[in-house]
Parts: sequence; structure tokens; C-alpha cells
Amino acid sequence: MFIGSFFTCGLAFATGNNKPLAQIPQVVWLIIVYLIIFGSLLAFAAFLYTLQKLPTAIASLYAYINPIVAMFLGISFFPQEKITAYLLIGTAITLAGVYMVNYSMKKDNKLKEA
Repeated sequence: MFIGSFFTCGLAFATGNNKPLAQIPQVVWLIIVYLIIFGSLLAFAAFLYTLQKLPTAIASLYAYINPIVAMFLGISFFPQEKITAYLLIGTAITLAGVYMVNYSMKKDNKLKEA
């Protein structure tokens, strides 16, 4: 992510979509710090912990659930954010995929036990 940020900054400068750092409001800096701590560091640490305790396929599901949780937290903290049909459809597709992975793992485990 750190290396990717350099590419993102380069793209912002190349397209003219950049702002001087002094113009970025304090609330945005706080959001960035929050995302670094909770969205990256703690989430990755939790992922590594779950890799030790759970099968890899189950542990990797956090990557699909995390954006859904973030979406609902964003809607909770920022009332101007609205739930749209696209968000609901995306959430349903994601949850269906998570269900299918879990179902197939359970099915594989039953076949191995038999």
C-alpha cells in the first residue's frame, strides 16, 4: 500500500487532481490516520492471527467483508451518505460469494470425512 501510494500521487499530479498539503482539512488527516491504524495495521494483524487459527480460505474472507463493514460504518457516522441500490446489489453479491465459499468448504470437508 505504501508503494502504491507513490503511484497514486504520481497519477494525481499527472492528471492535475492534486491539492497542496496545506489545503487538506484536519478532518481528512484524522480520517487518513484512522484508515492507517484500523483499516491497515490492525486489519492486517487480525488477518495474520486468523491465518494461524483458521483455514486460509476462511481467513481470507475478511477481505470481502471488510468493505461492507466500512460502508455501514460510513453511513452510520456520515448521515449524508446514502444507501443506494448499487451498494445493496454489491453487498448481496459479495455475501453470496462468501456463502458459496463457506458452503463449498463444508461440502469438501464432508466428502473427505466420508
